[in-house]
Amino acid sequence: MNTITAEKFQATCMAVLEQVRATGQPVRITLNGKPLAEITPAAEEKAPKRKHVSGLGSMAHCTKIHGDITVPSSELVRWKALDE
Repeated sequence: MNTITAEKFQATCMAVLEQVRATGQPVRITLNGKPLAEITPAAEEKAPKRKHVSGLGSMAHCTKIHGDITVPSSELVRWKALDE
């Protein structure tokens, strides 16, 4: 792991960040000889699995229409509660 002083990091910040990105090697920053921070390469972002949940497409091919969908259900089905 490369080590640089805080003063040098402050002067060459963008170059150090580019070096970390390009090489994948972390850099330790020290202040008065003591570790202050470490810069590590960012983990690659994985594209999230896309779930199709929008409107009509989410339930495609899951339903079947039988008969006329504009007729009230009471005309199609005889409910026991209505018989009593």
